[in-house]
Amino acid sequence: MTVIFCVIHVAFLSRSLYINFVIMTRRLLSRATKIILYKTLIRPVVSHEAEAWTLTKKEEKALLIFERKIFRRIYGPKCENGEWKCRMNRELEEMSKGENIVK
Repeated sequence: MTVIFCVIHVAFLSRSLYINFVIMTRRLLSRATKIILYKTLIRPVVSHEAEAWTLTKKEEKALLIFERKIFRRIYGPKCENGEWKCRMNRELEEMSKGENIVK
């Protein structure tokens, strides 16, 4: 897979995520339901024919950034001492139990 294809693929998926932005940020669905939606709808599209891919570090980084962007939408910010903060990458990895799209 070329770098250009990967960038275009991730950009397309970012647009499709934007369409689902309302679903991922609403409180109508639980976090567990949003994660199930991610694992059944978004992740298979991203990793379509992934067993044939040979990823460079740049492509892996782009996919991990895309996945963390989705998890930040699902988990939302956290409140510490009355101050809202964005979740760190380490926290998102712990919450997803070490699973990521590249593995």
